[in-house]
Amino acid sequence: MSTRERDLHRMIPFVSLGRRATMASKARVLKGRMLPDEFFWDLLFKCKNIREIASQLRNSFSYGSYLGHIDISEVHRYQLESVLSMIPLYEAMRFRYFAGRSEWSVIDAWRAGYESDLLKRIIRHVFSGKGDKAALAERIHTIGEISFPAEKLLECETFDDILLVLKGTPYFDVTRAPLEKIEEQGATLFPVEMAIDSYVIKRLFKSISGLHGNQKKQLAALLGTKADLLNLYWLYRSRKFFGMSPEEMISRILPFNYRLSKKDLQKLVFAPDLESFMDLMEDTWYGKFLEYPTDMDQGTLELVLERSISRIITDRAVKIFMQGSPGVHTVLAYLILREYEVRDLTTIIEDVRYDFSRRMAVLFLVRSMKAEGGS
Repeated sequence: MSTRERDLHRMIPFVSLGRRATMASKARVLKGRMLPDEFFWDLLFKCKNIREIASQLRNSFSYGSYLGHIDISEVHRYQLESVLSMIPLYEAMRFRYFAGRSEWSVIDAWRAGYESDLLKRIIRHVFSGKGDKAALAERIHTIGEISFPAEKLLECETFDDILLVLKGTPYFDVTRAPLEKIEEQGATLFPVEMAIDSYVIKRLFKSISGLHGNQKKQLAALLGTKADLLNLYWLYRSRKFFGMSPEEMISRILPFNYRLSKKDLQKLVFAPDLESFMDLMEDTWYGKFLEYPTDMDQGTLELVLERSISRIITDRAVKIFMQGSPGVHTVLAYLILREYEVRDLTTIIEDVRYDFSRRMAVLFLVRSMKAEGGS
């Protein structure tokens, strides 16, 4: 090895560290622009319609640059929600030129969640015969890089058409069995959507294999938490709503464990009834954080359960974001927090649009809101 080659080899760790520091610094700047609780209180109790919400957001430092093209006087709920939903994706792309190959692999795997969500939307459209094709076409254009021919998929009329278009893409093997089962036996889309979500998180786990040290450790904790909670939620829904056999449930379980052991999962799969399942779920590490108020109607109960799951994930993301060393884990934690902020804004838009109780709306936000006017 020449002197020059040795010098370049010694420089690699410093270049990599500098790159990680730059990514983390940018993520912290973006995190600092996220909305405070006071802004959410104002949206809930001072805005009377969608136009006023859009105006408040456009005047904010965090969202103004993304909403400048919207005509506030003509804005519709779907248009506003559609623009907001894409903001975490736009921000993820900002890290492309700062990330090394291994770091970008992680961000790109997270980005696949947007194309998988699009795929699920198109499948629902084919399944129900309902939905706005123009809105889906606009979403295809907005997402940009997609690993399947989305425009062709949008023209499909049957699941066989979908599989034909998906052939040769990563989603063909993922969707083939559940879609064929629906065609043959008739069923819900739940197994299809489970399979697609499984593919995304498996891809995320695979993406961190090229990392080392603290970056890998922190992302394994974040993704492990998400995998645990997805397994719990899928098993709960599989049992409560879809009557899946233990064999079917086992085949759908994600092969990753963090605080939920294989023994825990096996007990849940073979619980004799839903009541026993819930008792076992409460005995897991996550049980003390999951809320399942039985005195509520089914729709409200589902919202509370989903909210408590989301809060566990955001709490983990906050802890990872705040820990000292910089890296792509800081970026991914930020992107997840931004996603949930957008989700909360969508909740508020829906509540204001349909004039639901604002005080009740607070209970279904992912963020734990401080008392109005509190510090």
